[in-house]
Amino acid sequence: MDYSHITSILLLFESNLSENHKIIHEVIKELSHDNKHVTAYGFVPKKQAMTPSTFNFNILDYEKTNCLLRPDKVLLQNMSETEFDLVIDLTTRSIVPTDYLLVVANAKCKVGKKKSDIAQTDFMIDLPQKEVSSDEMIDLSYNEERYLFDQIIFYLKQITAK
Repeated sequence: MDYSHITSILLLFESNLSENHKIIHEVIKELSHDNKHVTAYGFVPKKQAMTPSTFNFNILDYEKTNCLLRPDKVLLQNMSETEFDLVIDLTTRSIVPTDYLLVVANAKCKVGKKKSDIAQTDFMIDLPQKEVSSDEMIDLSYNEERYLFDQIIFYLKQITAK
């Protein structure tokens, strides 16, 4: 699919502990401005997320996953029954709950960062690994998400289909 024919998008992301989703909200706003219907799911590694879930913006936490970090069966079933044109995985490393959603998502195309040699998406962006201290990790993650999104949209807009 080319970008102009995409109408529904599932956006997957990792939330930091402070649950600051500024970049994700910017991405959703940009996609919505392009007349795309966006549903977002993120994971925050804590017992209970403070961000309330809405119709199209959801945060998974440890309460919403089992001991293997598998999301609730009802969510996985809904994800497999709901059809999306595109899944954009903005996680920059393997996050088990969002990986489950990525695998079961019913989508015509899946895109994301290359995290391993096992392909979970139809096309992957290979970002160079940067050496950083743990203090810089949070800022780098936000910058990588934004850069990854910009690269994905750039390449999607280069594809032409009839």
